[in-house]
Amino acid sequence: MNFSTPLSSSGGCTWSPCGHLLATCSPPRLTIWDSSKLEVVAVFPVQDLPIVDKLLFSPDSQFILCAGYKTGFVLIFSLDQVDWRGRLQAGGGGLVGVCWCADSRHLITLGEWGVMANVWSLSSKSVQYITGPKMWTTSPTITLYNKDKTYCLVVERRDCRDCLNIFSCSDWRQVRHCLLDTEDCAGAAWAPHRNSVVVWDSSLYYRIQVVSLDGRTEFTYSAYDHQLGVKSVTWSPSGHLLAVSSHDNQVRLFCTQFWTLVNQLDHMASLHEGDPLTCRAVIYQEQQMTAEEDQIDARVALELGRGLDVLYQTKYTTVDERPVYLDFQKVDPKKSHNKNGPGVGISEWSKCGRFLATRCDNLSNVVWLWDIETCLLVSVLVHRESVKKVAWDPEQPRLGLLTGGGALYLWTPVGTVVARVPPVHRGEMGGMNDIVWNPLGGSLSLSCLSGGQTVLCQVSDKTEDGNKTTDSDLDLEPSRDSDI
Repeated sequence: MNFSTPLSSSGGCTWSPCGHLLATCSPPRLTIWDSSKLEVVAVFPVQDLPIVDKLLFSPDSQFILCAGYKTGFVLIFSLDQVDWRGRLQAGGGGLVGVCWCADSRHLITLGEWGVMANVWSLSSKSVQYITGPKMWTTSPTITLYNKDKTYCLVVERRDCRDCLNIFSCSDWRQVRHCLLDTEDCAGAAWAPHRNSVVVWDSSLYYRIQVVSLDGRTEFTYSAYDHQLGVKSVTWSPSGHLLAVSSHDNQVRLFCTQFWTLVNQLDHMASLHEGDPLTCRAVIYQEQQMTAEEDQIDARVALELGRGLDVLYQTKYTTVDERPVYLDFQKVDPKKSHNKNGPGVGISEWSKCGRFLATRCDNLSNVVWLWDIETCLLVSVLVHRESVKKVAWDPEQPRLGLLTGGGALYLWTPVGTVVARVPPVHRGEMGGMNDIVWNPLGGSLSLSCLSGGQTVLCQVSDKTEDGNKTTDSDLDLEPSRDSDI
């Protein structure tokens, strides 16, 4: 692995959808980099934004925006015509969110308290208004557009009812309006394979609903009542499976062809040898290496003034003995609505759709890896600290994890590795809490959001003809005939 020197970026770091560009912003300048050579491509002035809260490329990688929520300004720059500038002012409604539309010629800005959403046109310089949108409308985790990028969804609150509005992305004309059965809709996402939308209720209710483009309700489901319900909902990359994560530490998998419950993935507090679901799972536990194992020079550590404990490397060790007991935290029922409450808070599909990574919020230092083809537990990663962020490589089944410290954790079906990030351990930047893969795969960015710094990591090298080298076992995908 190769790590770059820290890049200053108060607004974080973002990759272009094409994967060839990288943007960092440290007022008063916005810098565009060549992601392969890490050379400066363009520099834009952003004096009007003392603090950058959002940095985002357009879907066609031709524009980039910088947003400052406190000032209410959005600055837009063109990468093809460097002299072109755009500037949006949110006005009295304030600014708490912004995102690009699918055509890269419209933007959606969200006002404070969800009072209003504005649709700005860069070509016609017109503005359209949507009243009462949900606050998560501009969230990057929400899929607002269908597979063909022809329709966009916006959920609004009207007359104390949740309403699903579907707009045409060409002229932003409303093509469908229907009422939802939710009490307080907490999220919505298009299916990746057809024009259907899944919506789910807040954590106070267990209710999901799938609505087609013509407004018909294809499927509704409620597992139980009078308990905390759905926490997150994610489609598989193919759209053939729907994973519903809930507060009872289970992930329910639904077949979208017949809308039937095919399996329930239960996160148990103990793993026993005779359990057919978990008996073949490989348990990796993070342990701290001694100074002799890590071959650390004590004199160098003292010169850096950081102490030996900061420079210690950790490693994964396999746990062969069973049973294994996991320390699930007991949660106060009166405070279970907090982020550290019970339930599966993270549920991420691999790009191939074969693996599912999950994390329970009341056991935040453990990540579970499931093989969906066999519905068996493949691996359990037990860490010393709480897992802050997980992200899959867009090219192959390789998972990156961060715990807020100075280590990068990688998992593949054939093994694991813990990599120390040198800029963190040299004291040049703080602990990392955000990880984003390059859309082309093979490299990623690690950011310290509090310190406004980003370091790039090249995980696998590529030859001149674009073929990836396989000098590490972690770059290989196992055969589907393997035991695990």
